[in-house]
Formats: sequence, structure tokens, C-alpha cells
Amino acid sequence: MIGLVRDLDAVQARLTSDNITNVKLFYADMSDHQSLTKAASGVAEVTDGSLDHLIINAAYQPFDSWHYYLTEYVDKEELLKTEVFRSTDVNILGTIYAVNAFLPLIRNSDVKKVVSISSGHADMDLILDGGVAVSSVYSAIKAAGNVIMAKYAAELKSEGVKFLSLSPGYVLTGQPERKSHIYLRTRYSLTFRSYCRASSKGNGNGRTICKSISGVEGTYSPS
Repeated sequence: MIGLVRDLDAVQARLTSDNITNVKLFYADMSDHQSLTKAASGVAEVTDGSLDHLIINAAYQPFDSWHYYLTEYVDKEELLKTEVFRSTDVNILGTIYAVNAFLPLIRNSDVKKVVSISSGHADMDLILDGGVAVSSVYSAIKAAGNVIMAKYAAELKSEGVKFLSLSPGYVLTGQPERKSHIYLRTRYSLTFRSYCRASSKGNGNGRTICKSISGVEGTYSPS
């Protein structure tokens, strides 16, 4: 397993502490295309020029205002602009930088799979049926990320390269709990939902396929 990180020393220390020895680390920053190109060159030396799976899970999320409705940006236009620019830099441009940097290695593999971690916040049904109006910038950026994966899938289908936008649902990350007045009340499938552009095996109609894998009914209350 190979990981790209911004702080090599800190991540390596954590791996050592957890007794994980099968991970090779390279430095990269999603907002720096040159660092991703350099990392890809380093990975190629380790893997003999190929890569089976590329998983893009880096993201920028403006936690301080994630709970904002769009109307709450009135008189906060500079904040809105900053959030959009920073989110785009990492989540959109960074995704394109990463795919383009590692695509030569993916092409040399027999597996040829690229996965981008998406979010339920980018799901139109969840937004409308669940009334989830918060996390506006993050949601829009993640939705754009889904389109990027679909565009790559359309372009590279003939080469057998498969692209997937995957929403993992709620994950225990160790992040401090954040108090909020927001409650997500929905009978929608929330736990695990994936967005999959049809691979080279059938269904090549250019449409996004959404499949609910499993779900939990109830109330989610961040507190």
C-alpha cells in the first residue's frame, strides 16, 4: 500500500505506533500539481511503472461554516468566495491533478480503477427528501467531483479504465464533536451510498448509476 501525505514524519510516526509496516509514504499536496507528478514518479519506481487502484480521499471542508445555509452568506461574501476558491483548489483541481499524474501508471495495470471519495451531501435525493440545506459549498463541490469522475469515465472507457465516486457514509474519524442546531431527520438510506459511473462492462450509456447499498432509518443529531 502506498500513501500520499503532506507531513511524512507525523504519518510515519503514527504508522510505527500502530505497528503498520506495509505502507510506503510519499509527499504530495493536492493543491500542488508538481508535487503529485513527483510523487507519481516515485511510486512508479516502487511498482515497476503500474498502479492497480488510485483512491483520492483528500478534501478541504470549511468546518467553521459547514452548517451555513446559502442565505447566511449575505454580508459574508468574502467568506463565501474564500471557501469556494479553497474547496475548488483541493477538491476539484486537486482531483484532476491527481488523476492526470497517476493515469500513466493506471494505464499500465490490468485492474485500472480510480476511486474518488464523494459525500451523501452531493446526493440530490438526500438534499430534497431530507431537507438538508446546510454544508452548501461542500455539497456543490462534491457534486462537481462526481461529474469529474463521470467525464474521465466517458473519455477513458475504451481503454478499460474504471472510475467510481464513492460515498462511505458516516465514519468514526476521531474528530472532536461539534455542537450544532442542525438535525438531519430522514428515512433515506444514509449509512452507505455509492455513485457509480458505468464501467466498460455494459451500461455504457453515459448515465450515472446510483445504488443504495445499505441504510439506516432514523435521526442523526451531531451534538
